[in-house]
Parts: sequence; C-alpha cells; structure tokens
Amino acid sequence: MALLRMPFDNESALDVMRKFSGLAYSLVNKGVFNEAIKILYGSEFQITVDLSKRMQFACQICNREMNSEKAMKEHGNSGGHQKNLDKKNRSSGSAFTARASNYASDSIHHRLLNSRIAPLGLQMVEEYINRRGNQYYKCILCGAHGKIDMMYQHLIGKKHTEKYIRSCCILENSILNPNEREALRKKLVHDEELMLMPLRP
Repeated sequence: MALLRMPFDNESALDVMRKFSGLAYSLVNKGVFNEAIKILYGSEFQITVDLSKRMQFACQICNREMNSEKAMKEHGNSGGHQKNLDKKNRSSGSAFTARASNYASDSIHHRLLNSRIAPLGLQMVEEYINRRGNQYYKCILCGAHGKIDMMYQHLIGKKHTEKYIRSCCILENSILNPNEREALRKKLVHDEELMLMPLRP
C-alpha cells in the first residue's frame, strides 16, 4: 500500500485529494486525508470509515456522511451547513438580536437579526414592494434577488460571505480556505457589533 506524504499547504492538500478515489480503502492514509481536508475545507470535516472499511467524508457540524469530495464540497456550500455552522459559532445575546425590533416582523432584516445566525453585509440588502404589495429583496453587492427564503439562504451562503469579506479586507491570498473565511467572518461580525454599541459617557 502506498503511504502518502502529509500535506502542508493548499497545493499539497489538493495533490493528496486527487488520489482519494483510488486509495479510499487504504486506511493507513486516513490521517493524511484528514489533514488534507482540514487544510482545504476546515476542521468541521473529517474522514470516517464505513462498514465496508472504506473511507468517507463526515461533517461534524451537521452529523452527515458523504462518499465523495464533490458531495462534501456541495454540502459545505449549502445554506443548511452554513446555518448550522453559524449556530455553533454564534454566542447568544449579541447586539444583532437587540436590533431586530427596528424592523417589521415580516422583513428579511428582522428574520436574520432575530435568528442565531450572524449575517454579514446586511446593509447591502434593499427591500422592494411590487404592485401587488409583495416584498422582495436585492443584494446590491452580489446582484442576487428574490423573496425572503431565497435571500435568507443567499445572505448566509459562502458566495455572499466571501464577496463581502473581500470588499472589506485586504487579503494575502486570492483563495480563502474555510478556516480563513470563518475567522474573517467572525472578525467582521465582531467589528460590526462593536460599531452598534452605544458609547459610554
């Protein structure tokens, strides 16, 4: 059995992952594959072994198993995963919850601010009412538009989050791995909450 070298950066991790399908039963490489997905996708994903002794991918946040890297990527980008990740990382009693009362209860702003999800770039959302009196929303940062559910998923998703981070931060690398994106997201959420706090006399 071929023993793979431990990856140390994105390039070496990508090289390791190219070999996964051919070595999925090579349990001696489990630690190497675990390190590769940690570098590329974050610590919320791990390698587990199914009943047939084949390695597979598992999301520790959502308690879900996947048999391919493609399925893991799709899951990592899904709104459900992002929501569960935010729930895990968000502390209760933030300044966002207090601000929810400033908006109508049927608005996207109220839904996001009243939830346990820490949205970024909420100020980039414009609300419209069409001729029938129905609300719809547009993200002026990304150009996405739609009703509440669609816009909610957009705002907690990877594409919007990363675009907002790029608009606010000078990045050393053009590609953000999940750990870097999450660290920057937390920093921006913290900074936005500090801006909302009243000044002490």
